[in-house]
Amino acid sequence: SKPPSTYTFYDRGAKKLYAFAKDFAGNVGSISPIDIAITSRLTLLFAGSGHGTVNGDMSCGTPSCTPMDFTGGTSVTLIAAPDADSSFGWSGCSSENGTICTIEMTSPKSVTLTFTPIPPIQISRTGTTYSTLMGDLGAYKAASDNDVIRIRTLLTPLIETLVFDGGIIVTLDGGKATDFIASSGESVFKGSMTIRSGRVIVNRITSE
Repeated sequence: SKPPSTYTFYDRGAKKLYAFAKDFAGNVGSISPIDIAITSRLTLLFAGSGHGTVNGDMSCGTPSCTPMDFTGGTSVTLIAAPDADSSFGWSGCSSENGTICTIEMTSPKSVTLTFTPIPPIQISRTGTTYSTLMGDLGAYKAASDNDVIRIRTLLTPLIETLVFDGGIIVTLDGGKATDFIASSGESVFKGSMTIRSGRVIVNRITSE
């Protein structure tokens, strides 16, 4: 009888086929094993406006990552590595442990890694964080007299025109780590500074 031209596998993972040749007289030649791996595709998507990379069984960084095929049934490990100005969050993992995302490749999977910018400014009295120092939503607008405004050490300078006109005393305490407590260098501003009223005390801040 004529052998089938196709084979259907109903579960994933490594498979082994055995092939042989048979002549018209019915003589069977040597049997040769063929290893076959049934794969599933893993797609990694980046979201958010922050930045970072992923390591482990895939290695790539924002803004995009090339999908990869893995043997079905295997366990894939991805490790998030956000840059110093970003936080991260996983979705689509089979399990999570801190920066580590584990995916069980029982079928094609899609995982999203979101990098979110960490607000660079905090009023120490309230613990509230801000994306800017100035403006209606900035830290100075929300500050009270004698407040300390903490500013993280950033990978790039904060670009703002600083106009202090609230008639209050504030301290700009720069060079803060991600937790806004430890010190880790200096904060850099790019732009002009004008003090129209009140007083500004500056600590570990430089300008470009």
